[in-house]
Amino acid sequence: MYLITGGAYQGKSNYAVSVFKFDNNSIADGKTVDFEEINKYLCIKNFHILVRRMMKDGKTTEEIKIIVDSLDENTVIITDEIGNGIIPVDQFERDWREQTGRICCYIASQSRKVVRLTVGIPVIIKDESK
Repeated sequence: MYLITGGAYQGKSNYAVSVFKFDNNSIADGKTVDFEEINKYLCIKNFHILVRRMMKDGKTTEEIKIIVDSLDENTVIITDEIGNGIIPVDQFERDWREQTGRICCYIASQSRKVVRLTVGIPVIIKDESK
């Protein structure tokens, strides 16, 4: 598995397409993909939104980890960093940030490579693919 993270609009999806040569049919959008269809894709962008949708659907962190474990070992997950900044007043928003962070930590631990993009520049955090 591969994890690409960073702030919003930092070039994460463009980086994934340029490195992994994905076409549009290979990329699932966490905003809209059916949960049952997620295993059909090589790349999942907006993973943080997918987690939000799954939580709204009642899935627990452990259930989401099981879904992550079912993904192909070469899946690329693209997520925004959402744990920085002002702490939300709304309880669900706080829970979403926390659970997304925990799930992304889990994904990073399972990933061969973790890259953080900032202003379009990739910073390799972990690389066990060599």
